[in-house]
Amino acid sequence: MLLKMVFNGNQGCQTRIFSFLNILSFGLFEAMSAIEMMDPKMDAGMIGNQVNRKVLNFEQAIKDGTIKVKDLSLPELIGIMDTCFCCLITWLEGHSLAQTVFTCLYIHNPDFIEDPAMKAFALGILKICDIAREKVNKAAVFEEEDFQSMTYGFKMANSVTDLRVTGKIQIHCLFTGRIYGFGATKKRKCVNYFSKLIANESKTVFLFSVRCCLYNNHQAKDYIDSFVTHCVRPFCSLIQIHGHNRARQRDKLGHILEEFATLQDEAEKVDAALHSMLLKQEPQRQHLACLGTWVLYHNLRIMIQYLLSGFELELYSMHEYYYIYWYLSEFLYAWLMSTLSRADSSQMAEERIMEEQQKGRSNKKTKKKKKARPLSREITMSQAYQNMCAGMYKTMIAFDMDGKVRKPKFELDSEQVRYEHRFAPFNSVITPPPVHYLQFKEMSDLNKYTPPPQSSDLYMAASKHFQQAKMILENISNPDHEVNRILKVAKPNIVVMKLLAGGHKKDSKVPPEFDFSPHRYFPVVKLV
Repeated sequence: MLLKMVFNGNQGCQTRIFSFLNILSFGLFEAMSAIEMMDPKMDAGMIGNQVNRKVLNFEQAIKDGTIKVKDLSLPELIGIMDTCFCCLITWLEGHSLAQTVFTCLYIHNPDFIEDPAMKAFALGILKICDIAREKVNKAAVFEEEDFQSMTYGFKMANSVTDLRVTGKIQIHCLFTGRIYGFGATKKRKCVNYFSKLIANESKTVFLFSVRCCLYNNHQAKDYIDSFVTHCVRPFCSLIQIHGHNRARQRDKLGHILEEFATLQDEAEKVDAALHSMLLKQEPQRQHLACLGTWVLYHNLRIMIQYLLSGFELELYSMHEYYYIYWYLSEFLYAWLMSTLSRADSSQMAEERIMEEQQKGRSNKKTKKKKKARPLSREITMSQAYQNMCAGMYKTMIAFDMDGKVRKPKFELDSEQVRYEHRFAPFNSVITPPPVHYLQFKEMSDLNKYTPPPQSSDLYMAASKHFQQAKMILENISNPDHEVNRILKVAKPNIVVMKLLAGGHKKDSKVPPEFDFSPHRYFPVVKLV
Protein backbone atom coordinates (compact mmCIF):
# COMPACT_ATOMS: atom_id res chain seq x y z
CA MET A 1 0.00 0.00 0.00
CA LEU A 2 1.38 3.41 -0.97
CA LEU A 3 0.64 6.36 1.31
CA LYS A 4 0.63 9.92 -0.01
CA MET A 5 1.73 12.71 2.33
CA VAL A 6 -0.29 15.90 1.91
CA PHE A 7 0.57 19.24 3.52
CA ASN A 8 -2.40 21.58 3.93
CA GLY A 9 -1.27 24.83 5.53
CA ASN A 10 -2.51 25.12 9.11
CA GLN A 11 -3.85 21.59 9.11
CA GLY A 12 -0.34 20.23 9.02
CA CYS A 13 0.79 17.00 7.44
CA GLN A 14 -1.92 14.50 6.68
CA THR A 15 -1.66 10.93 5.48
CA ARG A 16 -4.22 9.32 3.27
CA ILE A 17 -4.40 6.21 1.19
CA PHE A 18 -3.33 7.00 -2.34
CA SER A 19 -3.23 3.68 -4.16
CA PHE A 20 -2.34 0.01 -3.87
CA LEU A 21 0.73 -1.68 -5.25
CA ASN A 22 0.93 -5.38 -5.91
CA ILE A 23 4.53 -6.55 -6.25
CA LEU A 24 5.22 -10.23 -6.80
CA SER A 25 8.44 -10.10 -4.79
CA PHE A 26 6.67 -8.49 -1.81
CA GLY A 27 4.17 -11.00 -0.46
CA LEU A 28 2.40 -11.53 2.83
CA PHE A 29 5.49 -12.89 4.58
CA GLU A 30 7.53 -9.82 3.68
CA ALA A 31 4.65 -7.52 4.63
CA MET A 32 4.37 -9.14 8.05
CA SER A 33 8.11 -8.64 8.57
CA ALA A 34 8.11 -5.04 7.37
CA ILE A 35 7.64 -3.62 10.86
CA GLU A 36 11.01 -5.10 11.81
CA MET A 37 12.99 -3.38 9.06
CA MET A 38 15.80 -0.98 10.03
CA ASP A 39 15.65 -2.07 13.66
CA PRO A 40 19.13 -3.33 14.66
CA LYS A 41 17.62 -5.62 17.29
CA MET A 42 15.09 -7.19 14.93
CA ASP A 43 16.24 -6.71 11.33
CA ALA A 44 18.61 -9.57 10.53
CA GLY A 45 19.76 -7.88 7.33
CA MET A 46 20.66 -4.52 8.84
CA ILE A 47 24.29 -3.65 9.50
CA GLY A 48 24.53 -0.67 11.79
CA ASN A 49 27.50 1.59 12.34
CA GLN A 50 28.43 -0.44 15.38
CA VAL A 51 29.06 -3.54 13.23
CA ASN A 52 32.37 -3.30 11.40
CA ARG A 53 32.94 -6.94 10.49
CA LYS A 54 32.84 -7.96 6.87
CA VAL A 55 30.14 -10.44 5.94
CA LEU A 56 31.63 -13.35 4.03
CA ASN A 57 30.03 -16.13 2.03
CA PHE A 58 31.11 -19.76 2.45
CA GLU A 59 33.95 -19.71 -0.10
CA GLN A 60 35.30 -16.39 1.19
CA ALA A 61 35.14 -17.62 4.77
CA ILE A 62 37.16 -20.73 3.82
CA LYS A 63 39.84 -18.65 2.08
CA ASP A 64 39.92 -16.21 4.96
CA GLY A 65 40.34 -19.08 7.43
CA THR A 66 37.41 -17.99 9.58
CA ILE A 67 35.60 -21.29 9.16
CA LYS A 68 36.90 -24.85 9.49
CA VAL A 69 36.07 -27.42 6.84
CA LYS A 70 38.07 -30.32 8.29
CA ASP A 71 39.14 -31.79 11.60
CA LEU A 72 36.15 -30.46 13.51
CA SER A 73 36.10 -31.53 17.14
CA LEU A 74 33.15 -33.34 18.70
CA PRO A 75 31.98 -30.27 20.67
CA GLU A 76 32.10 -28.21 17.46
CA LEU A 77 30.15 -30.82 15.51
CA ILE A 78 27.54 -31.16 18.25
CA GLY A 79 27.15 -27.39 18.51
CA ILE A 80 26.70 -26.94 14.75
CA MET A 81 24.29 -29.86 14.45
CA ASP A 82 22.21 -28.77 17.42
CA THR A 83 21.91 -25.24 16.05
CA CYS A 84 20.97 -26.59 12.61
CA PHE A 85 18.24 -28.72 14.14
CA CYS A 86 16.86 -25.65 15.90
CA CYS A 87 16.90 -23.74 12.62
CA LEU A 88 15.20 -26.64 10.88
CA ILE A 89 12.34 -26.68 13.38
CA THR A 90 12.03 -22.90 13.10
CA TRP A 91 11.70 -23.27 9.33
CA LEU A 92 9.00 -25.91 9.74
CA GLU A 93 7.12 -23.51 12.01
CA GLY A 94 6.76 -21.00 9.19
CA HIS A 95 9.94 -18.96 8.84
CA SER A 96 11.99 -18.75 5.65
CA LEU A 97 14.93 -20.99 4.78
CA ALA A 98 17.15 -17.95 4.27
CA GLN A 99 16.62 -16.82 7.86
CA THR A 100 16.86 -20.29 9.42
CA VAL A 101 18.62 -23.28 7.86
CA PHE A 102 20.76 -21.28 5.44
CA THR A 103 22.20 -19.10 8.17
CA CYS A 104 24.59 -22.04 8.56
CA LEU A 105 27.33 -21.57 5.94
CA TYR A 106 28.10 -25.30 5.87
CA ILE A 107 24.69 -25.94 4.29
CA HIS A 108 25.42 -23.58 1.37
CA ASN A 109 27.78 -25.96 -0.43
CA PRO A 110 28.61 -29.30 1.21
CA ASP A 111 31.08 -30.09 -1.61
CA PHE A 112 33.64 -27.76 0.02
CA ILE A 113 33.45 -29.59 3.36
CA GLU A 114 36.29 -32.04 3.97
CA ASP A 115 35.15 -33.31 7.35
CA PRO A 116 33.15 -36.50 6.54
CA ALA A 117 30.74 -36.20 9.46
CA MET A 118 29.97 -32.55 8.78
CA LYS A 119 29.59 -33.16 5.06
CA ALA A 120 27.21 -36.07 5.60
CA PHE A 121 25.18 -34.01 8.06
CA ALA A 122 24.97 -31.02 5.70
CA LEU A 123 23.79 -33.25 2.85
CA GLY A 124 21.26 -34.87 5.16
CA ILE A 125 19.82 -31.53 6.26
CA LEU A 126 19.48 -30.42 2.64
CA LYS A 127 17.75 -33.66 1.71
CA ILE A 128 15.38 -33.38 4.66
CA CYS A 129 14.48 -29.83 3.68
CA ASP A 130 13.97 -30.85 0.07
CA ILE A 131 11.79 -33.84 0.98
CA ALA A 132 9.71 -31.84 3.46
CA ARG A 133 9.28 -29.02 0.94
CA GLU A 134 8.21 -31.45 -1.78
CA LYS A 135 5.70 -33.25 0.45
CA VAL A 136 4.14 -30.07 1.78
CA ASN A 137 3.88 -28.57 -1.71
CA LYS A 138 2.21 -31.71 -3.02
CA ALA A 139 -0.24 -31.87 -0.14
CA ALA A 140 -1.12 -28.18 -0.68
CA VAL A 141 -2.53 -27.65 2.81
CA PHE A 142 -0.52 -24.60 3.83
CA GLU A 143 -0.78 -20.84 3.57
CA GLU A 144 2.06 -18.41 3.03
CA GLU A 145 2.44 -17.59 6.71
CA ASP A 146 2.36 -21.28 7.69
CA PHE A 147 5.19 -22.61 5.57
CA GLN A 148 7.90 -21.01 3.40
CA SER A 149 8.88 -23.24 0.49
CA MET A 150 11.17 -20.80 -1.34
CA THR A 151 14.81 -21.92 -1.63
CA TYR A 152 16.15 -18.49 -2.71
CA GLY A 153 18.36 -20.08 -5.36
CA PHE A 154 20.22 -22.34 -2.94
CA LYS A 155 21.17 -25.83 -4.08
CA MET A 156 19.27 -28.65 -2.37
CA ALA A 157 21.84 -31.40 -3.05
CA ASN A 158 19.86 -32.58 -6.07
CA SER A 159 22.98 -34.10 -7.62
CA VAL A 160 23.24 -36.59 -4.74
CA THR A 161 20.70 -39.41 -4.47
CA ASP A 162 18.83 -40.14 -1.28
CA LEU A 163 20.38 -43.60 -1.14
CA ARG A 164 23.88 -42.20 -1.30
CA VAL A 165 23.19 -39.71 1.46
CA THR A 166 21.68 -42.49 3.56
CA GLY A 167 24.79 -44.54 3.08
CA LYS A 168 26.97 -41.66 4.21
CA ILE A 169 24.93 -41.01 7.32
CA GLN A 170 25.11 -43.81 9.85
CA ILE A 171 22.86 -41.84 12.16
CA HIS A 172 20.18 -41.33 9.49
CA CYS A 173 17.40 -42.69 11.70
CA LEU A 174 18.29 -40.22 14.44
CA PHE A 175 17.35 -37.04 12.66
CA THR A 176 14.82 -38.38 10.17
CA GLY A 177 12.95 -39.67 13.19
CA ARG A 178 12.95 -36.19 14.63
CA ILE A 179 11.68 -34.64 11.44
CA TYR A 180 8.90 -37.05 10.68
CA GLY A 181 7.92 -37.11 14.32
CA PHE A 182 7.20 -33.40 14.04
CA GLY A 183 3.45 -32.87 14.24
CA ALA A 184 2.77 -30.51 11.34
CA THR A 185 4.94 -32.38 8.86
CA LYS A 186 3.53 -35.73 9.87
CA LYS A 187 0.03 -34.40 9.41
CA ARG A 188 0.87 -33.08 5.95
CA LYS A 189 2.42 -36.42 4.98
CA CYS A 190 -0.74 -38.19 6.13
CA VAL A 191 -2.89 -35.84 4.09
CA ASN A 192 -0.75 -36.47 1.02
CA TYR A 193 -0.87 -40.22 1.62
CA PHE A 194 -4.61 -40.33 1.98
CA SER A 195 -5.05 -38.13 -1.08
CA LYS A 196 -3.15 -40.71 -3.12
CA LEU A 197 -5.07 -43.49 -1.41
CA ILE A 198 -8.37 -41.97 -2.47
CA ALA A 199 -7.18 -41.56 -6.05
CA ASN A 200 -5.82 -45.10 -6.33
CA GLU A 201 -8.17 -47.13 -4.19
CA SER A 202 -11.54 -45.43 -4.48
CA LYS A 203 -12.29 -47.38 -7.66
CA THR A 204 -12.78 -50.47 -5.52
CA VAL A 205 -15.46 -48.89 -3.34
CA PHE A 206 -18.41 -49.24 -5.67
CA LEU A 207 -17.54 -52.44 -7.50
CA PHE A 208 -20.55 -54.66 -7.77
CA SER A 209 -20.91 -57.88 -5.86
CA VAL A 210 -19.92 -60.97 -7.80
CA ARG A 211 -23.51 -62.18 -7.39
CA CYS A 212 -24.98 -59.01 -8.90
CA CYS A 213 -26.26 -59.34 -12.46
CA LEU A 214 -24.48 -56.09 -13.38
CA TYR A 215 -21.09 -57.42 -12.32
CA ASN A 216 -19.97 -58.07 -15.90
CA ASN A 217 -22.01 -55.30 -17.47
CA HIS A 218 -19.54 -52.98 -19.21
CA GLN A 219 -21.97 -50.09 -19.43
CA ALA A 220 -22.63 -50.21 -15.69
CA LYS A 221 -18.90 -50.31 -14.99
CA ASP A 222 -18.38 -47.30 -17.25
CA TYR A 223 -20.99 -45.38 -15.26
CA ILE A 224 -19.26 -46.29 -12.01
CA ASP A 225 -15.75 -45.52 -13.26
CA SER A 226 -16.84 -42.13 -14.57
CA PHE A 227 -18.55 -41.28 -11.29
CA VAL A 228 -15.59 -42.36 -9.15
CA THR A 229 -13.22 -40.34 -11.34
CA HIS A 230 -15.31 -37.26 -10.62
CA CYS A 231 -15.26 -38.14 -6.90
CA VAL A 232 -11.47 -38.02 -6.64
CA ARG A 233 -11.04 -34.25 -6.77
CA PRO A 234 -13.68 -33.20 -4.20
CA PHE A 235 -12.80 -35.99 -1.77
CA CYS A 236 -9.06 -35.30 -2.04
CA SER A 237 -9.85 -31.65 -1.36
CA LEU A 238 -12.01 -32.63 1.62
CA ILE A 239 -9.14 -34.63 3.13
CA GLN A 240 -6.67 -31.82 2.44
CA ILE A 241 -8.94 -29.32 4.16
CA HIS A 242 -8.43 -31.13 7.46
CA GLY A 243 -4.73 -30.32 7.29
CA HIS A 244 -5.52 -26.63 7.80
CA ASN A 245 -6.24 -24.88 11.06
CA ARG A 246 -9.82 -24.66 12.30
CA ALA A 247 -10.54 -21.20 10.89
CA ARG A 248 -9.35 -22.09 7.39
CA GLN A 249 -11.10 -25.45 7.59
CA ARG A 250 -14.41 -23.71 8.12
CA ASP A 251 -13.83 -21.27 5.28
CA LYS A 252 -12.83 -24.02 2.84
CA LEU A 253 -15.69 -26.30 3.90
CA GLY A 254 -18.09 -23.59 2.82
CA HIS A 255 -16.49 -23.44 -0.64
CA ILE A 256 -16.25 -27.20 -1.21
CA LEU A 257 -20.02 -27.56 -0.87
CA GLU A 258 -20.30 -26.28 -4.45
CA GLU A 259 -18.26 -29.23 -5.72
CA PHE A 260 -20.30 -31.69 -3.70
CA ALA A 261 -23.53 -30.20 -5.04
CA THR A 262 -22.32 -30.99 -8.57
CA LEU A 263 -21.29 -34.46 -7.45
CA GLN A 264 -24.72 -35.00 -5.90
CA ASP A 265 -26.40 -34.24 -9.20
CA GLU A 266 -24.16 -36.70 -11.05
CA ALA A 267 -24.71 -39.39 -8.41
CA GLU A 268 -28.47 -39.14 -8.84
CA LYS A 269 -28.14 -39.53 -12.62
CA VAL A 270 -25.93 -42.63 -12.25
CA ASP A 271 -28.35 -44.06 -9.68
CA ALA A 272 -31.26 -43.63 -12.09
CA ALA A 273 -29.34 -45.33 -14.90
CA LEU A 274 -28.27 -48.27 -12.72
CA HIS A 275 -31.77 -48.61 -11.29
CA SER A 276 -33.34 -48.94 -14.73
CA MET A 277 -30.70 -51.47 -15.80
CA LEU A 278 -31.16 -53.54 -12.65
CA LEU A 279 -34.97 -53.62 -12.91
CA LYS A 280 -34.76 -55.17 -16.36
CA GLN A 281 -32.62 -58.07 -15.18
CA GLU A 282 -33.58 -58.55 -11.52
CA PRO A 283 -36.97 -56.97 -10.73
CA GLN A 284 -36.82 -58.15 -7.10
CA ARG A 285 -33.62 -56.20 -6.43
CA GLN A 286 -33.48 -52.42 -6.58
CA HIS A 287 -30.50 -50.10 -6.66
CA LEU A 288 -32.06 -47.77 -4.04
CA ALA A 289 -29.98 -44.66 -4.86
CA CYS A 290 -26.80 -45.92 -3.21
CA LEU A 291 -24.46 -43.36 -4.77
CA GLY A 292 -26.78 -40.43 -4.14
CA THR A 293 -27.18 -41.49 -0.51
CA TRP A 294 -23.42 -41.75 -0.11
CA VAL A 295 -22.77 -38.24 -1.49
CA LEU A 296 -25.71 -36.81 0.46
CA TYR A 297 -24.24 -38.25 3.66
CA HIS A 298 -20.95 -36.42 3.09
CA ASN A 299 -22.81 -33.26 2.11
CA LEU A 300 -24.67 -33.30 5.41
CA ARG A 301 -21.52 -34.03 7.40
CA ILE A 302 -19.79 -31.04 5.81
CA MET A 303 -22.75 -28.75 6.53
CA ILE A 304 -22.95 -29.93 10.14
CA GLN A 305 -19.22 -29.52 10.66
CA TYR A 306 -19.38 -26.04 9.15
CA LEU A 307 -22.01 -24.90 11.64
CA LEU A 308 -20.57 -26.63 14.69
CA SER A 309 -17.08 -25.25 14.06
CA GLY A 310 -18.54 -21.77 14.54
CA PHE A 311 -19.02 -22.58 18.23
CA GLU A 312 -15.47 -23.84 18.51
CA LEU A 313 -14.15 -20.65 16.89
CA GLU A 314 -16.48 -18.47 19.02
CA LEU A 315 -18.00 -16.83 15.94
CA TYR A 316 -21.59 -16.71 17.13
CA SER A 317 -23.12 -14.18 19.48
CA MET A 318 -25.46 -15.44 22.17
CA HIS A 319 -28.54 -14.08 20.37
CA GLU A 320 -27.60 -16.20 17.31
CA TYR A 321 -27.46 -19.52 19.14
CA TYR A 322 -31.14 -20.29 18.77
CA TYR A 323 -31.28 -20.37 14.97
CA ILE A 324 -27.96 -22.23 14.66
CA TYR A 325 -29.16 -24.97 17.02
CA TRP A 326 -32.57 -24.99 15.31
CA TYR A 327 -31.00 -25.54 11.88
CA LEU A 328 -28.94 -28.40 13.29
CA SER A 329 -31.66 -30.17 15.25
CA GLU A 330 -34.73 -29.68 13.06
CA PHE A 331 -33.06 -29.87 9.70
CA LEU A 332 -29.52 -31.20 9.27
CA TYR A 333 -29.54 -33.96 11.89
CA ALA A 334 -33.04 -34.99 10.80
CA TRP A 335 -31.76 -35.37 7.24
CA LEU A 336 -28.63 -37.16 8.44
CA MET A 337 -30.55 -39.75 10.46
CA SER A 338 -32.91 -40.33 7.56
CA THR A 339 -29.95 -40.83 5.23
CA LEU A 340 -28.19 -43.19 7.63
CA SER A 341 -31.36 -45.20 8.24
CA ARG A 342 -31.93 -45.55 4.50
CA ALA A 343 -28.36 -46.72 3.95
CA ASP A 344 -28.59 -49.08 6.91
CA SER A 345 -31.86 -50.62 5.70
CA SER A 346 -30.51 -50.95 2.17
CA GLN A 347 -27.44 -52.77 3.40
CA MET A 348 -29.47 -55.11 5.59
CA ALA A 349 -31.84 -55.86 2.70
CA GLU A 350 -28.91 -56.68 0.43
CA GLU A 351 -27.49 -59.04 3.03
CA ARG A 352 -30.86 -60.82 3.34
CA ILE A 353 -31.01 -61.35 -0.44
CA MET A 354 -27.52 -62.81 -0.42
CA GLU A 355 -28.40 -65.13 2.48
CA GLU A 356 -31.50 -66.39 0.65
CA GLN A 357 -29.44 -67.08 -2.46
CA GLN A 358 -26.94 -69.05 -0.38
CA LYS A 359 -29.75 -71.07 1.24
CA GLY A 360 -31.09 -72.03 -2.17
CA ARG A 361 -27.72 -73.42 -3.19
CA SER A 362 -26.99 -75.25 0.04
CA ASN A 363 -29.12 -77.92 1.76
CA LYS A 364 -27.32 -77.55 5.08
CA LYS A 365 -29.18 -75.86 7.89
CA THR A 366 -27.34 -72.95 9.41
CA LYS A 367 -28.03 -71.29 12.71
CA LYS A 368 -29.31 -67.77 12.44
CA LYS A 369 -27.12 -65.23 14.14
CA LYS A 370 -28.48 -61.85 14.99
CA LYS A 371 -26.34 -59.37 13.13
CA ALA A 372 -25.67 -55.92 14.46
CA ARG A 373 -26.87 -53.12 12.25
CA PRO A 374 -23.78 -51.71 10.53
CA LEU A 375 -24.57 -48.03 11.12
CA SER A 376 -26.32 -48.33 14.47
CA ARG A 377 -23.66 -46.51 16.50
CA GLU A 378 -23.52 -43.52 14.15
CA ILE A 379 -27.32 -43.32 14.09
CA THR A 380 -27.35 -43.41 17.89
CA MET A 381 -24.75 -40.64 18.15
CA SER A 382 -26.71 -38.54 15.65
CA GLN A 383 -29.84 -38.94 17.79
CA ALA A 384 -27.90 -37.77 20.82
CA TYR A 385 -26.52 -34.77 18.94
CA GLN A 386 -29.99 -33.90 17.67
CA ASN A 387 -31.43 -33.97 21.18
CA MET A 388 -28.61 -31.81 22.51
CA CYS A 389 -29.19 -29.26 19.74
CA ALA A 390 -32.96 -29.31 20.32
CA GLY A 391 -32.42 -28.80 24.04
CA MET A 392 -30.17 -25.80 23.43
CA TYR A 393 -32.60 -24.33 20.89
CA LYS A 394 -35.54 -24.44 23.31
CA THR A 395 -33.34 -23.16 26.11
CA MET A 396 -32.38 -20.10 24.08
CA ILE A 397 -36.00 -19.41 23.07
CA ALA A 398 -37.05 -19.57 26.73
CA PHE A 399 -34.21 -17.25 27.78
CA ASP A 400 -35.33 -14.80 25.11
CA MET A 401 -38.91 -14.91 26.44
CA ASP A 402 -37.63 -14.13 29.93
CA GLY A 403 -35.52 -11.22 28.66
CA LYS A 404 -32.22 -12.90 29.50
CA VAL A 405 -30.74 -12.59 26.00
CA ARG A 406 -29.10 -9.32 25.08
CA LYS A 407 -29.73 -8.37 21.48
CA PRO A 408 -27.83 -5.73 19.51
CA LYS A 409 -29.53 -2.59 18.32
CA PHE A 410 -29.70 -3.29 14.63
CA GLU A 411 -28.94 -0.18 12.58
CA LEU A 412 -27.02 -1.22 9.50
CA ASP A 413 -28.19 -4.82 9.46
CA SER A 414 -30.90 -7.06 10.87
CA GLU A 415 -31.40 -10.58 12.13
CA GLN A 416 -32.31 -11.65 8.61
CA VAL A 417 -29.00 -10.31 7.26
CA ARG A 418 -27.06 -12.19 9.93
CA TYR A 419 -29.05 -15.36 9.39
CA GLU A 420 -28.46 -15.29 5.64
CA HIS A 421 -24.76 -14.61 6.20
CA ARG A 422 -24.40 -17.60 8.54
CA PHE A 423 -26.02 -20.01 6.09
CA ALA A 424 -24.84 -18.44 2.82
CA PRO A 425 -22.61 -21.41 1.82
CA PHE A 426 -25.66 -23.70 1.86
CA ASN A 427 -27.29 -21.82 -1.03
CA SER A 428 -25.22 -23.82 -3.53
CA VAL A 429 -26.58 -27.11 -2.17
CA ILE A 430 -29.63 -28.58 -3.88
CA THR A 431 -30.17 -31.53 -1.54
CA PRO A 432 -31.01 -30.78 1.20
CA PRO A 433 -32.59 -27.50 0.08
CA PRO A 434 -31.53 -24.50 2.16
CA VAL A 435 -33.99 -23.03 4.66
CA HIS A 436 -34.30 -19.31 4.04
CA TYR A 437 -35.00 -16.81 6.79
CA LEU A 438 -38.72 -16.37 6.12
CA GLN A 439 -39.15 -20.15 6.03
CA PHE A 440 -37.26 -20.44 9.30
CA LYS A 441 -39.45 -17.83 10.99
CA GLU A 442 -42.57 -19.57 9.77
CA MET A 443 -41.39 -23.03 10.81
CA SER A 444 -40.21 -21.89 14.25
CA ASP A 445 -43.21 -19.66 15.02
CA LEU A 446 -44.58 -20.70 18.43
CA ASN A 447 -47.88 -18.89 17.91
CA LYS A 448 -49.07 -21.70 15.65
CA TYR A 449 -49.54 -23.81 18.79
CA THR A 450 -52.71 -23.49 20.86
CA PRO A 451 -52.02 -22.26 23.46
CA PRO A 452 -48.53 -20.93 22.69
CA PRO A 453 -45.91 -22.43 25.03
CA GLN A 454 -44.55 -20.33 27.87
CA SER A 455 -40.91 -20.14 28.94
CA SER A 456 -41.49 -22.70 31.71
CA ASP A 457 -42.87 -25.15 29.14
CA LEU A 458 -39.81 -24.66 26.95
CA TYR A 459 -37.43 -25.15 29.88
CA MET A 460 -39.16 -28.42 30.70
CA ALA A 461 -39.06 -29.50 27.04
CA ALA A 462 -35.34 -28.67 26.93
CA SER A 463 -34.82 -30.73 30.08
CA LYS A 464 -36.51 -33.70 28.39
CA HIS A 465 -34.25 -33.37 25.35
CA PHE A 466 -31.14 -33.36 27.55
CA GLN A 467 -32.58 -36.32 29.47
CA GLN A 468 -33.18 -38.19 26.22
CA ALA A 469 -29.63 -37.51 25.05
CA LYS A 470 -28.34 -38.79 28.40
CA MET A 471 -30.36 -42.02 28.12
CA ILE A 472 -29.18 -42.62 24.55
CA LEU A 473 -25.53 -42.11 25.45
CA GLU A 474 -25.65 -44.21 28.61
CA ASN A 475 -26.91 -47.18 26.58
CA ILE A 476 -23.88 -47.11 24.29
CA SER A 477 -21.50 -49.97 24.94
CA ASN A 478 -17.82 -49.04 25.24
CA PRO A 479 -18.36 -45.27 25.42
CA ASP A 480 -15.53 -43.13 24.09
CA HIS A 481 -14.32 -39.69 25.19
CA GLU A 482 -16.89 -37.91 23.03
CA VAL A 483 -19.76 -39.73 24.75
CA ASN A 484 -18.37 -38.86 28.18
CA ARG A 485 -17.90 -35.21 27.23
CA ILE A 486 -21.51 -34.86 26.07
CA LEU A 487 -22.73 -36.51 29.27
CA LYS A 488 -20.80 -33.91 31.28
CA VAL A 489 -22.93 -31.27 29.56
CA ALA A 490 -26.29 -33.05 29.51
CA LYS A 491 -26.41 -33.94 33.22
CA PRO A 492 -25.97 -30.43 34.71
CA ASN A 493 -28.20 -28.92 32.03
CA ILE A 494 -31.04 -31.26 33.06
CA VAL A 495 -30.85 -29.89 36.60
CA VAL A 496 -30.61 -26.25 35.49
CA MET A 497 -33.58 -26.57 33.12
CA LYS A 498 -35.75 -28.12 35.84
CA LEU A 499 -34.85 -25.28 38.20
CA LEU A 500 -35.76 -22.71 35.57
CA ALA A 501 -39.00 -24.52 34.77
CA GLY A 502 -39.90 -24.24 38.45
CA GLY A 503 -39.49 -20.46 38.34
CA HIS A 504 -35.95 -20.15 39.70
CA LYS A 505 -34.59 -16.62 39.02
CA LYS A 506 -37.48 -15.91 36.67
CA ASP A 507 -37.46 -12.18 37.42
CA SER A 508 -33.71 -11.83 36.94
CA LYS A 509 -32.64 -10.25 33.66
CA VAL A 510 -28.98 -11.17 34.07
CA PRO A 511 -27.85 -13.21 31.04
CA PRO A 512 -26.74 -16.77 31.79
CA GLU A 513 -23.20 -17.95 31.23
CA PHE A 514 -22.32 -20.62 28.70
CA ASP A 515 -19.34 -22.78 29.56
CA PHE A 516 -17.91 -24.54 26.50
CA SER A 517 -14.94 -26.06 28.34
CA PRO A 518 -16.53 -29.54 28.81
CA HIS A 519 -17.57 -29.73 25.15
CA ARG A 520 -16.67 -27.51 22.22
CA TYR A 521 -20.17 -27.52 20.67
CA PHE A 522 -22.57 -27.75 23.61
CA PRO A 523 -22.21 -25.48 26.65
CA VAL A 524 -23.08 -26.06 30.26
CA VAL A 525 -25.69 -23.42 31.14
CA LYS A 526 -24.84 -21.52 34.32
CA LEU A 527 -27.20 -19.12 36.08
CA VAL A 528 -25.65 -15.96 37.45
